[in-house]
Amino acid sequence: MTPAWAVGAWPPVLWQPVREPIPHFVHLGTHTAPLPGGDWPRMGQTVWGGRAADRAAGISWDWIEVGGGVLAVADPMMLITNLRVLGADGEVLTAYESAPYLNRIVARLPWQAEVLALLGPSDAAPSPWRLPVPVQPPPAARRRDARSSDFAPLA
Repeated sequence: MTPAWAVGAWPPVLWQPVREPIPHFVHLGTHTAPLPGGDWPRMGQTVWGGRAADRAAGISWDWIEVGGGVLAVADPMMLITNLRVLGADGEVLTAYESAPYLNRIVARLPWQAEVLALLGPSDAAPSPWRLPVPVQPPPAARRRDARSSDFAPLA
C-alpha cells in the first residue's frame, strides 16, 4: 500500500473546482493501526487515487471508529493530497481555504464501506469514545402551564 503521507510528495496537480469536475478517485489501500488496548477505538489511514488534469492525484487521511462500525475522518483539516486547489481567479488557495473542497471529495467517496469491508465486524464492546444520547422527556411532560412555576412569589 502507498503510505498515506507519501501522497503529499507526489507531483502537484492544479485543480480549479469552479471550472473542473471533482476528480474520480478509487481506493488504493487502507492501513489499520495496532490497538494499544482493548478499550481503544480502531483507527488507521486510507489512501485514494485518481486523475485530475490528466495527472496522478491522490488524497489520504486518518480515520477513527467512533463506535459500532461508524467511521469518521479523524481530523478534517489534515487531509494529505497533492491537489493544489485554485480559486476563481487562478490563485492557489491556502490549506484553510482548500479544506471545504477536499472534504467534499472525501464525503462523496464510499470510503467507510471500503474500510469496514477490510476491518470486518467489531468484537469490542461499545466504544467509551461514543457519547450517550440524552433522553428527552415526552412532549407533554416538557410543556408547562403558564400559571405553574418553580418559584414562590415574592412577599
